[in-house]
Amino acid sequence: MARNESVLIADDDVRYDETALRDILAHLDYAELVRPQNRFDPVPWHARLDTARILLNRVGTGDRLFPVGDFPGTFALRRSAFLACDAYDGDVLFENLELMRTFAAAGGRVRTTLGTYVDRMPPETAHFWSQRVRQAYDDLAIPLRFAALLSILPLGAVLLVRHRYGSLAAGAAITVLAAERGRRRAHGRARFPASSALLAPVWLGERTVSCWLALACRLRGGVRYAGGRIRTSGNSVETLRGRRLGSL
Repeated sequence: MARNESVLIADDDVRYDETALRDILAHLDYAELVRPQNRFDPVPWHARLDTARILLNRVGTGDRLFPVGDFPGTFALRRSAFLACDAYDGDVLFENLELMRTFAAAGGRVRTTLGTYVDRMPPETAHFWSQRVRQAYDDLAIPLRFAALLSILPLGAVLLVRHRYGSLAAGAAITVLAAERGRRRAHGRARFPASSALLAPVWLGERTVSCWLALACRLRGGVRYAGGRIRTSGNSVETLRGRRLGSL
Protein backbone atom coordinates (compact mmCIF):
# COMPACT_ATOMS: atom_id res chain seq x y z
CA MET A 1 0.00 0.00 0.00
CA ALA A 2 3.01 2.30 0.34
CA ARG A 3 3.51 4.75 -2.51
CA ASN A 4 7.11 5.85 -1.88
CA GLU A 5 10.09 3.83 -3.06
CA SER A 6 11.88 4.08 0.30
CA VAL A 7 9.80 2.38 2.98
CA LEU A 8 10.48 2.15 6.70
CA ILE A 9 8.67 -0.58 8.62
CA ALA A 10 8.74 -0.94 12.39
CA ASP A 11 6.98 -2.61 15.28
CA ASP A 12 4.94 -0.25 17.42
CA ASP A 13 7.52 -0.34 20.24
CA VAL A 14 10.31 1.04 18.00
CA ARG A 15 11.42 4.66 18.47
CA TYR A 16 13.59 6.39 15.84
CA ASP A 17 15.46 9.60 16.44
CA GLU A 18 16.53 11.85 13.59
CA THR A 19 20.10 10.53 13.52
CA ALA A 20 19.00 6.90 13.18
CA LEU A 21 16.41 7.82 10.57
CA ARG A 22 18.91 9.68 8.41
CA ASP A 23 21.48 6.92 8.85
CA ILE A 24 19.24 4.03 7.81
CA LEU A 25 17.91 5.89 4.78
CA ALA A 26 21.48 6.73 3.71
CA HIS A 27 22.34 3.02 3.81
CA LEU A 28 19.31 2.30 1.64
CA ASP A 29 21.16 3.99 -1.23
CA TYR A 30 23.42 0.91 -1.36
CA ALA A 31 20.99 -1.94 -0.60
CA GLU A 32 17.46 -3.18 -1.11
CA LEU A 33 17.00 -3.99 2.60
CA VAL A 34 18.75 -2.38 5.57
CA ARG A 35 18.96 -4.18 8.89
CA PRO A 36 19.78 -1.81 11.78
CA GLN A 37 20.54 -2.53 15.43
CA ASN A 38 17.83 -2.35 18.08
CA ARG A 39 18.58 -1.46 21.69
CA PHE A 40 16.24 -1.23 24.67
CA ASP A 41 15.49 2.11 26.27
CA PRO A 42 14.70 2.17 29.14
CA VAL A 43 16.51 -0.93 30.39
CA PRO A 44 14.70 -2.72 33.25
CA TRP A 45 16.14 -6.01 34.52
CA HIS A 46 14.43 -8.22 31.92
CA ALA A 47 15.56 -5.90 29.11
CA ARG A 48 19.12 -6.21 30.44
CA LEU A 49 18.74 -9.97 30.27
CA ASP A 50 17.35 -9.89 26.73
CA THR A 51 20.12 -7.49 25.71
CA ALA A 52 22.52 -10.39 26.33
CA ARG A 53 20.87 -12.09 23.35
CA ILE A 54 21.49 -9.00 21.23
CA LEU A 55 25.16 -8.87 22.25
CA LEU A 56 25.75 -12.53 21.41
CA ASN A 57 24.04 -12.06 18.04
CA ARG A 58 26.51 -9.27 17.31
CA VAL A 59 29.22 -11.93 17.51
CA GLY A 60 27.48 -14.85 15.84
CA THR A 61 23.97 -15.95 14.89
CA GLY A 62 24.54 -19.43 13.50
CA ASP A 63 22.94 -18.44 10.18
CA ARG A 64 25.18 -18.87 7.13
CA LEU A 65 23.77 -15.90 5.21
CA PHE A 66 23.53 -13.51 8.15
CA PRO A 67 26.31 -14.62 10.49
CA VAL A 68 26.32 -11.50 12.69
CA GLY A 69 23.77 -8.92 13.73
CA ASP A 70 20.45 -8.52 15.46
CA PHE A 71 17.08 -9.60 14.09
CA PRO A 72 15.48 -6.20 14.60
CA GLY A 73 11.89 -5.10 14.76
CA THR A 74 12.46 -2.53 12.03
CA PHE A 75 13.85 -2.37 8.49
CA ALA A 76 14.23 0.07 5.63
CA LEU A 77 13.50 -1.38 2.20
CA ARG A 78 12.96 -0.53 -1.43
CA ARG A 79 9.31 -1.01 -2.35
CA SER A 80 10.01 -2.09 -5.92
CA ALA A 81 12.52 -4.70 -4.76
CA PHE A 82 10.07 -6.15 -2.24
CA LEU A 83 7.33 -6.46 -4.86
CA ALA A 84 9.79 -8.10 -7.24
CA CYS A 85 10.67 -10.75 -4.63
CA ASP A 86 7.17 -12.25 -4.92
CA ALA A 87 7.89 -14.94 -2.32
CA TYR A 88 7.42 -13.47 1.15
CA ASP A 89 5.55 -15.80 3.49
CA GLY A 90 3.54 -13.88 6.08
CA ASP A 91 2.47 -17.04 7.92
CA VAL A 92 5.79 -17.88 9.55
CA LEU A 93 6.80 -16.97 13.09
CA PHE A 94 10.29 -15.54 12.55
CA GLU A 95 9.08 -12.80 10.21
CA ASN A 96 12.14 -10.55 10.40
CA LEU A 97 14.53 -13.35 9.37
CA GLU A 98 11.98 -14.39 6.74
CA LEU A 99 12.06 -10.90 5.24
CA MET A 100 15.86 -10.93 5.14
CA ARG A 101 15.94 -14.34 3.49
CA THR A 102 13.26 -13.33 1.00
CA PHE A 103 15.37 -10.43 -0.25
CA ALA A 104 18.49 -12.61 -0.35
CA ALA A 105 16.67 -15.33 -2.30
CA ALA A 106 15.71 -12.76 -4.92
CA GLY A 107 19.29 -11.53 -5.24
CA GLY A 108 18.69 -8.38 -3.23
CA ARG A 109 21.41 -6.70 -1.21
CA VAL A 110 20.80 -6.93 2.53
CA ARG A 111 22.93 -4.47 4.48
CA THR A 112 23.65 -5.06 8.17
CA THR A 113 24.45 -1.84 10.03
CA LEU A 114 25.64 -2.66 13.54
CA GLY A 115 26.29 1.03 14.19
CA THR A 116 22.79 2.28 13.32
CA TYR A 117 21.11 2.17 16.73
CA VAL A 118 17.33 2.31 16.93
CA ASP A 119 15.62 2.39 20.33
CA ARG A 120 12.97 -0.10 21.30
CA MET A 121 10.62 0.08 24.27
CA PRO A 122 10.89 -3.02 26.48
CA PRO A 123 7.77 -5.11 27.07
CA GLU A 124 6.06 -5.44 30.42
CA THR A 125 7.59 -8.13 32.62
CA ALA A 126 4.61 -10.48 32.23
CA HIS A 127 4.74 -10.13 28.44
CA PHE A 128 8.48 -10.80 28.51
CA TRP A 129 7.91 -14.13 30.26
CA SER A 130 5.08 -15.05 27.89
CA GLN A 131 7.48 -14.67 24.93
CA ARG A 132 10.21 -17.03 26.13
CA VAL A 133 9.11 -20.22 24.34
CA ARG A 134 7.84 -18.33 21.29
CA GLN A 135 11.19 -16.60 20.80
CA ALA A 136 13.00 -19.91 21.26
CA TYR A 137 10.74 -21.38 18.56
CA ASP A 138 12.17 -18.77 16.19
CA ASP A 139 15.51 -20.57 16.44
CA LEU A 140 14.05 -23.59 14.62
CA ALA A 141 14.59 -21.55 11.45
CA ILE A 142 18.36 -21.72 12.11
CA PRO A 143 18.96 -25.47 12.66
CA LEU A 144 22.63 -25.18 13.64
CA ARG A 145 21.84 -22.57 16.27
CA PHE A 146 18.85 -24.53 17.56
CA ALA A 147 20.87 -27.76 17.87
CA ALA A 148 23.66 -25.95 19.70
CA LEU A 149 21.19 -24.39 22.13
CA LEU A 150 19.51 -27.75 22.76
CA SER A 151 22.86 -29.35 23.57
CA ILE A 152 23.65 -26.93 26.39
CA LEU A 153 21.08 -28.36 28.82
CA PRO A 154 22.22 -32.02 28.74
CA LEU A 155 25.87 -30.99 28.61
CA GLY A 156 25.42 -28.76 31.65
CA ALA A 157 23.59 -31.55 33.48
CA VAL A 158 26.43 -34.00 32.80
CA LEU A 159 29.01 -31.52 34.07
CA LEU A 160 26.98 -30.95 37.23
CA VAL A 161 26.57 -34.65 37.92
CA ARG A 162 30.31 -35.16 37.44
CA HIS A 163 31.11 -32.13 39.62
CA ARG A 164 32.95 -30.43 36.77
CA TYR A 165 32.33 -27.00 38.21
CA GLY A 166 35.51 -25.61 36.68
CA SER A 167 34.27 -26.50 33.20
CA LEU A 168 30.91 -24.87 33.92
CA ALA A 169 32.66 -21.72 35.14
CA ALA A 170 34.90 -21.67 32.06
CA GLY A 171 31.87 -21.99 29.78
CA ALA A 172 30.14 -19.13 31.60
CA ALA A 173 33.27 -16.97 31.34
CA ILE A 174 33.57 -17.62 27.60
CA THR A 175 29.92 -16.60 27.16
CA VAL A 176 30.51 -13.36 29.07
CA LEU A 177 33.59 -12.57 26.99
CA ALA A 178 31.71 -13.24 23.75
CA ALA A 179 28.87 -10.93 24.84
CA GLU A 180 31.34 -8.25 25.84
CA ARG A 181 32.96 -8.50 22.42
CA GLY A 182 29.55 -7.90 20.89
CA ARG A 183 29.02 -4.92 23.20
CA ARG A 184 32.26 -3.34 22.03
CA ARG A 185 31.51 -3.63 18.31
CA ALA A 186 30.54 -0.45 16.45
CA HIS A 187 30.86 1.77 19.55
CA GLY A 188 28.32 -0.35 21.40
CA ARG A 189 29.74 0.29 24.88
CA ALA A 190 27.93 3.62 24.94
CA ARG A 191 24.67 1.93 23.87
CA PHE A 192 24.48 -1.29 25.89
CA PRO A 193 24.88 -1.78 29.67
CA ALA A 194 27.90 -3.77 30.82
CA SER A 195 25.63 -5.80 33.10
CA SER A 196 24.05 -7.42 30.03
CA ALA A 197 27.36 -9.06 29.12
CA LEU A 198 27.56 -10.47 32.65
CA LEU A 199 24.02 -11.81 32.28
CA ALA A 200 24.84 -13.72 29.08
CA PRO A 201 25.21 -17.12 30.84
CA VAL A 202 21.84 -16.59 32.53
CA TRP A 203 20.20 -15.83 29.20
CA LEU A 204 21.86 -18.87 27.64
CA GLY A 205 20.54 -21.10 30.42
CA GLU A 206 17.03 -19.74 30.00
CA ARG A 207 17.17 -20.14 26.22
CA THR A 208 18.29 -23.77 26.30
CA VAL A 209 15.35 -24.68 28.56
CA SER A 210 12.99 -22.69 26.32
CA CYS A 211 14.35 -24.45 23.23
CA TRP A 212 13.44 -27.85 24.68
CA LEU A 213 9.93 -26.53 25.38
CA ALA A 214 9.82 -25.14 21.82
CA LEU A 215 10.78 -28.58 20.48
CA ALA A 216 7.88 -30.08 22.43
CA CYS A 217 5.60 -27.48 20.84
CA ARG A 218 6.84 -28.46 17.40
CA LEU A 219 6.01 -32.09 18.09
CA ARG A 220 2.48 -31.01 19.08
CA GLY A 221 1.95 -29.15 15.80
CA GLY A 222 3.44 -25.72 16.43
CA VAL A 223 3.70 -22.92 18.94
CA ARG A 224 0.63 -21.05 20.15
CA TYR A 225 0.42 -17.52 18.78
CA ALA A 226 -2.49 -15.05 18.57
CA GLY A 227 -5.09 -17.67 19.37
CA GLY A 228 -3.80 -20.30 16.95
CA ARG A 229 -0.73 -22.40 16.23
CA ILE A 230 2.14 -21.63 13.88
CA ARG A 231 4.19 -24.62 12.77
CA THR A 232 6.78 -23.04 10.50
CA SER A 233 9.36 -20.82 12.12
CA GLY A 234 10.90 -19.74 8.82
CA ASN A 235 11.61 -20.94 5.28
CA SER A 236 15.07 -21.69 3.99
CA VAL A 237 16.54 -19.55 1.23
CA GLU A 238 16.39 -22.58 -1.07
CA THR A 239 12.66 -22.94 -0.43
CA LEU A 240 12.10 -19.26 -1.11
CA ARG A 241 14.11 -19.40 -4.33
CA GLY A 242 12.08 -22.37 -5.54
CA ARG A 243 8.82 -20.63 -4.64
CA ARG A 244 9.88 -17.51 -6.49
CA LEU A 245 10.91 -19.45 -9.60
CA GLY A 246 7.64 -21.34 -9.51
CA SER A 247 5.69 -18.08 -9.58
CA LEU A 248 7.50 -16.64 -12.60
